[in-house]
Amino acid sequence: PARFPNLLVNGTSGIAVGSATYIPPHSLGEVVDACIYRIKHKRATLDELRQYIKGPDFPTGGILDDKEAIHRLYETGKGSLYLYAKCHIDEGENSIVITEIPYDVVKIDFVAALTKRKDTDHLDNIDEIVDFLNKPIPCCKYCLPNKEEQIQWGVSKKDMSEWI
Repeated sequence: PARFPNLLVNGTSGIAVGSATYIPPHSLGEVVDACIYRIKHKRATLDELRQYIKGPDFPTGGILDDKEAIHRLYETGKGSLYLYAKCHIDEGENSIVITEIPYDVVKIDFVAALTKRKDTDHLDNIDEIVDFLNKPIPCCKYCLPNKEEQIQWGVSKKDMSEWI
């Protein structure tokens, strides 16, 4: 026996004969708090434990937007989670800055895929994609054209950030 559910905290993935598993990592503090609550309340329900464990805690960040999917995952042990990149619009730099990328996504491949999509989809309203490799947080920046060019193309920064 372990002192805490290490598998839940660290997460795991694997494939065996006829089955596969993927357990996302969770916050150590949240898991320990839920364990303490469970020890004190033998008949704790899922909803009570979810007060402590809000959801997976991915080291590279990202956005999980489907709370019901998380609940179904905890309830049934089956399901899918979609993790999205987190970005914001920098009006001063006239750019979209991605500050968090989905877990298990290689940043270099992510930037290469964005560059390829820019070129193949002929997204002329993106001037360049810059990857800041020396930053501790994965991030890249899209330099957008000025507002007059955006109006001419009919694409706003908000539309571009939703595309990402």
